[in-house]
Amino acid sequence: MQHWHAISNVSGYLPESDDAAYPHDTWEDAQSDLIDQMDRAADFYAMGPEDDRATAALASLEEADRLVRAATRGRDFLTYTDDGGEHTIPTAWQIITCTEDCQPSL
Repeated sequence: MQHWHAISNVSGYLPESDDAAYPHDTWEDAQSDLIDQMDRAADFYAMGPEDDRATAALASLEEADRLVRAATRGRDFLTYTDDGGEHTIPTAWQIITCTEDCQPSL
C-alpha cells in the first residue's frame, strides 16, 4: 500500500525526529507533519538570542514552509534550509512516497 514519510535530516546525521520512520496514509498528513517539524525548528531558533545565525535560519525556514505549502499534492518534495552556520551543510526537508515494501533509508 502506498504511503508517505516526512523527513528532516542533515546529511551524515540520523534524522532529527522519530517522525521519519512513521508512515502517513495520505500525502496531506505527511505535508502537515513536515510543516510541524519546520515549526518546531523555527521555535528553537526564535527562543534563542537574536543574531545573524538565528535570522538566517528563520528566513530559510520561512521560505521552506512557503514551498511545502505550495507543493504539488502527491508528488515527492525536497527543499533545503540554511541553519545559520550550525552545520557545514544544509538541512534537507522531504516528503517521500513509499510502497508497502519500503524500507526508508534513515
